Amino acid sequence: MRLRWVSGDKEPQQVGYGDGKSETSQVITFSADDMCSELRCIVPSPAKDFGWHDPGYIHIAVNSGLQPSTSFNDAVGWSGETEFRTPPAGGSDELKFLVFGDMGKAPLDDSAEHYIQPGSISVIKAMTEEVESGNVDFIFHIGDISYATGFLVEWDFFLHLITPLASQVTYMTAIGNHDRVVVPRSRLGRGMWSPLLDLFSNAKTRERQAMRTCSVYNSECLAMPTKDGNGIDTYDNSNYTAPEQAIVGMAGFSLDKFSDDDELSLEADTKHPPFQV
Repeated sequence: MRLRWVSGDKEPQQVGYGDGKSETSQVITFSADDMCSELRCIVPSPAKDFGWHDPGYIHIAVNSGLQPSTSFNDAVGWSGETEFRTPPAGGSDELKFLVFGDMGKAPLDDSAEHYIQPGSISVIKAMTEEVESGNVDFIFHIGDISYATGFLVEWDFFLHLITPLASQVTYMTAIGNHDRVVVPRSRLGRGMWSPLLDLFSNAKTRERQAMRTCSVYNSECLAMPTKDGNGIDTYDNSNYTAPEQAIVGMAGFSLDKFSDDDELSLEADTKHPPFQV
């Protein structure tokens, strides 16, 4: 299990876990010079300017030798002890997880943030109840994570919001279009995407916008959609396989066009709710 935490101390720290085991962290950080700036001539990136925030020091430690489906305590420096559950072993008969995207963050007090998603608090509350009930093995956040849009301090707000979840079960993420710039040389995935780019639309820009709907694995597009006879985006996923495939939709999409030949073990069509857990 890989642990990450942020500290104001650049010296390596110890994480204790299990039955007297411990690991020493590796420490990394980044500066404003690492932020993307390819779009500065069009839309100045706040990540290199007024949105910059000292990130402190990111500590990384790998806890090894953990048994599947097991609860254990871990402690990082001054943070106190937390109880963490490992997911089941590969090939298990049952795996229970939460999958969602586009959550964002909102303040838990009266503080002001420049861009908030109020529904995120309800989502966190509902997911925390699920995790604490023991019915969740891991969480998969599939993109558009914090909507920080170049304001680095808002990543801190987001990480604070998910702490009740990420401190108890594995929390995995994928990068969405709002988590990186649309140009290909994003170094840390913390740039800024803006709809204003559409005002400067050209062939290359339209191509990049289309890539937002592409199935991506290891930074490679594997299944760009094509239009069927009715103009509906249709995906051919036959060029890659997996033991299980999860189909996750969003507001504006429906499962009612699936053919009867498609076998889905679980189907939930929520008819465009503001959020669904």
